[in-house]
Amino acid sequence: MAPLLVLAASAAGAAEAPPRIGLVLGGGGARGGAHIGVLKVLEELRIPVDYVAGTSMGSLVGALYSSGYSPDEIQRIVERIPWEQAFRDAPDRHHQAYRRKQEDLLALVPYEIGLGKDGISGKKGILQGTRIDFVLRSLTLEASGLQSFDALRIPYRAVAADLQNGEMVVLDRGDLARAMRASMSLPGIFAPVEIDGRVLVDGGIARNIPVDVARSMGANEIIAVDVGTPLRASVDDLSPPGVLSQTATVMAERNRVISREEIGANDLLMTPELGDFGSGDFTHIMDTIAVGEAAARAHEAELRRYSVDEATWAAFLKRQRRPQAGELPTVQVDAIRLEGFGRIPPERILKRLETQAGRPLDLKGLYRDMDRLWQYGEFQSVGYHVESGQPGQTLVLQGEPKSWGPNYLRVGLSLDTDFEGISRFHLTGQLRRPNVNRAGAEWRSVLVVGDPFQAFTEFYQPLRGASPWFVVPGAYWTRERAETFLPDGTLEELTTRTTGGTLDAGYQIGNFGEIRLGALRGTIHAKPETTGSFEPVSPAIGGPRAQVIFDNLDDVYLPTAGNRTSLQVFLARDSFGSDDAYDAVELRSTHAGSVGRGTFVGKVNIGTSLGSTIPFYSQFRLGGFLNLAGFPPDSLRGDEKVLLSLASYRLVKDLGTLGTLYAGAVLESGNVFAATDQPTFSDLLFSGSLFAALSTGKYPIYLGYGVAEGGREGAYLVVGRVF
Repeated sequence: MAPLLVLAASAAGAAEAPPRIGLVLGGGGARGGAHIGVLKVLEELRIPVDYVAGTSMGSLVGALYSSGYSPDEIQRIVERIPWEQAFRDAPDRHHQAYRRKQEDLLALVPYEIGLGKDGISGKKGILQGTRIDFVLRSLTLEASGLQSFDALRIPYRAVAADLQNGEMVVLDRGDLARAMRASMSLPGIFAPVEIDGRVLVDGGIARNIPVDVARSMGANEIIAVDVGTPLRASVDDLSPPGVLSQTATVMAERNRVISREEIGANDLLMTPELGDFGSGDFTHIMDTIAVGEAAARAHEAELRRYSVDEATWAAFLKRQRRPQAGELPTVQVDAIRLEGFGRIPPERILKRLETQAGRPLDLKGLYRDMDRLWQYGEFQSVGYHVESGQPGQTLVLQGEPKSWGPNYLRVGLSLDTDFEGISRFHLTGQLRRPNVNRAGAEWRSVLVVGDPFQAFTEFYQPLRGASPWFVVPGAYWTRERAETFLPDGTLEELTTRTTGGTLDAGYQIGNFGEIRLGALRGTIHAKPETTGSFEPVSPAIGGPRAQVIFDNLDDVYLPTAGNRTSLQVFLARDSFGSDDAYDAVELRSTHAGSVGRGTFVGKVNIGTSLGSTIPFYSQFRLGGFLNLAGFPPDSLRGDEKVLLSLASYRLVKDLGTLGTLYAGAVLESGNVFAATDQPTFSDLLFSGSLFAALSTGKYPIYLGYGVAEGGREGAYLVVGRVF
């Protein structure tokens, strides 16, 4: 009888064993905000959680709860996250390195192709996730030294998928922020994350509702929340991002069905009615919290069986809550270590940092530091973590070099036509090799195929690794066909070829500008193509030159704030081998500001010969869209130039995947003059334009119509940059 008594006692003990609750939070992108609403109701009903397993957005909410944040704190965190910036993969233009800003002037697409010994390569995802990495790491600093996720305030698991074979990977130790990031890495959108030699992507592919993971942790009762995106009723006319989204949804749906079948009699599955909320609709993520609350309240009767008494609940909160509720973790930085920054000298990096050893870590300052390092444009991501040991807490700054280098190719396309025979098409390619030496030299070459045909190359050499002083030797070649008005009023088409070399020295002013002093030497060959009214000429040119540029425009295509100003001076002198002696000084300034949904852009363009006579092949030019519209492009030439313009445009409609539609108007006044002229106000020409602009990410398309004095008019189609 003894064995039977033992068996009966064991059965009775098992029956009386308290429930060990596993909270399972599924993936669903922005729909995962509903998890916060569910957590609020669980706490309201005093339901303690023993284990947490999450996928994708569920891994983020679950990790924060396991790290000691309350549901209200998680809600405030999600509300404060600038989602639009978090899912962008480049610093705002205002903060970009100056040399990267100048690439915008070439109208290049924002994607790079890597050229190296192994051939052509590219990014592994549209986004590298640097900004979201910073957010995740800042929120989980207290867990940076843990050896196992079992040591969190609530044991936790993040679920990812192995990109090589699609297998589920359960992350139970290591870098918590990196585990969260891996679980959220939707293929094709976010770059994969490598952990322990495995390349990991979004866990929704393998296990979107990880019920079995929570059971393996020790849970005997499951509370699961399914926020997955339903399959589309129709897949007709899907955009490329839509096809990718639907593919991921299909893969997640297959394993969701399996996970739902694992829900037992003692378990509870909640499916919030999220309707049309999209997985990528982070602008409305706060609206999903109320939906999660409603779903949990609909199951209140079932949930109450998990409720505990006040004393047990107080003990749970004491275990779960962070001691510094409402505040981000604080860390004393005793030392700073750099990793992965390649040939960039450490002093060049450390000089740019606000964060210093011997002080508490200021996360806002560190965020600005990360942005500064990212501004180099040479890393696919920049991150950090904190290590404990000797000499105390070490802040490790990590640069992850681009995997698609070391030479970087970008291409661009621009087009402008007046629909009357004058069309200019440009296909641009830029090849760049950064960090050629320890001082941070950069070799940059540009080829523009079209009219004008241009090629130039330059070698930018800082004098020391952290020095703003530099020297730049360069060479250029151009060929151009352009119409110009002759003194008798007829149009002449000119073909001009130039070849030359430059040598400049200068000083870079932070991210916002540079000053250059140098010299130019070359030759020009110009000949008429239509009337033959003058003989071809092939003069030599040469002389000293200077350039000052300031640039903090937020966008060169449709700016809403900031200023770009340039002053260029060239003094052609026979002492430098020039056949013609003349002066050419040009000031260009563009200033943008916004009021409500409207934007105003003022532009000033002044050129002067300082009383000299500029040869026709080097004269200042006007004409074309937003450059005295109504006149053919570059058809007005003279020794002196003035152009004043004011443009205003506003957002008309967001067209979704097609882009954003703007409408605007421009008023312009200006003209060109001979050096001997004494122009008056009556000599100015006036024009006005109306335009529509479709902004498709980085590439706007403009359709405009302009009217100038004398009945001149023109319609314009422009792809690329106009301001």
